[in-house]
Amino acid sequence: MLTLMRHGEASWASATDEQRELTEQGIAFVNEQAKQYANRLAPVTRIIASPFYRTRQTADLVAAHMSTLHANSGAKAAGAIEIILDDRLTPDTPIPDAVAALEQFWKPELLVVTHQPLIGLLTSYLLQGSILYPEPFLPGQLISMDMEWPGAAQGIRIPH
Repeated sequence: MLTLMRHGEASWASATDEQRELTEQGIAFVNEQAKQYANRLAPVTRIIASPFYRTRQTADLVAAHMSTLHANSGAKAAGAIEIILDDRLTPDTPIPDAVAALEQFWKPELLVVTHQPLIGLLTSYLLQGSILYPEPFLPGQLISMDMEWPGAAQGIRIPH
């Protein structure tokens, strides 16, 4: 299963786009999403994310939540969530480059934290094989899909 997540709501009060950080509401919503989708995220042991600060914060929040769940359940050791930062997951990355990042770090249970417009285009590509109709994503929203390998029209959306 592949889960794609847009970073939480971010402030505009930064010198550069790369330095924007999550707002209090963004942090709260990401934590709420991690709790609400805990069962879906439980098998995740690897997160790949854009190196932008807001996506790193989002990945860290989800990883902390999952590590706590793993430790409390005894299923995995606390801290077993690997976070990889990849420049191919920034907002304007071409789809072939983003797919190459997924292929390089592929695991059967993977969480990707990235931005619009990339997440909408990537979702459309993986589900439909086309980027003509990008999926809309609110900050902190996620989608999961069943797939064996990341490629055009290889995903099957898992309903919430």
